Amino acid sequence: MAAPFALVADGLGYRAGGRWLLREVCLRASPGEVVGLIGPNGAGKSTLARLLAGLLRPASGRAWFEQGGRVLRRSAAARQLAYVAQSVPEAPGFTAGEVVLMGRYPHRGALARETTADREAAARAMGWMGVLELAGRRFDSLSGGERQRVMVARALAQAERMVILDEPTSALDVRHQLELLALLRRLAEEGMGFVVVLHDLAAAGSWCDRLVLLDRGRVAAEGVPREVLREEVLAEVYGIEAAVEWDGEGRCSIAFALAGTRGEAAGVSHVGR
Repeated sequence: MAAPFALVADGLGYRAGGRWLLREVCLRASPGEVVGLIGPNGAGKSTLARLLAGLLRPASGRAWFEQGGRVLRRSAAARQLAYVAQSVPEAPGFTAGEVVLMGRYPHRGALARETTADREAAARAMGWMGVLELAGRRFDSLSGGERQRVMVARALAQAERMVILDEPTSALDVRHQLELLALLRRLAEEGMGFVVVLHDLAAAGSWCDRLVLLDRGRVAAEGVPREVLREEVLAEVYGIEAAVEWDGEGRCSIAFALAGTRGEAAGVSHVGR
């Protein structure tokens, strides 16, 4: 039996522009679960995602990817862990299929020719994301949503254990949002792990196993969705009134209103599965 993997942050902090953007964050995510990072704009979600991916150097604490308690070297971690950025690159001159195959570099080296296993992994990931028919299209000719799905496919072709995704649904229509979240849920049940930055609280509650709620750079709440998405917690962190409901299948719906305007102009968020 393979030794267990884990993505770990201990006392993680980050400074920029003379101020702390993130302070004293501790987190542990393992294959087999979907962990959602939520919080208001500027709470530190994207900064935390980049720190976990090793793209930023922390000002305090550290983050690492381990197997059986042993910290993996960067080259080994790159075969197990991938990151999908919030912004999508242009990649001029490359086809969508070539962009996905770039995710296989850690498995063979940038100068080596792709193998049958590389091509199979890329095709499988593109099939999962519904972009296999785009393989021969120029990447820079695709729509924003198509590019985003291709970038997720690249990460799935790369990572064997865990993927960090920063707002992966931001450019997707409702159908593709649900398809992506359902795919992450299914792959987690098959042994993959995901850390996902999400703005949609109902989606986070409906699809994630655990949530980490950030507020002004610190962890305000952490736990299963029903523990984190409590009305008093949302009022404290977001400054809004929220009515949170759960159905028998674990689907979350939230009605929002600005403090003091209950019943006037509420918005409802409901994402099923």
